[in-house]
Amino acid sequence: AREAGARVGHLSEVPDGVPADLYPEQLLVTTPKVYDAMASLLKAADHA
Repeated sequence: AREAGARVGHLSEVPDGVPADLYPEQLLVTTPKVYDAMASLLKAADHA
């Protein structure tokens, strides 16, 4: 997805010793314009 222009990241910290590209938990893949808003929304919902 990253090669196609998507922004890829995690909503939580990736454990030490685990490559970020291989860590599947709390993974967020969106268009760059949506990423920050979606990450904020999901983090807020997770803490509600």
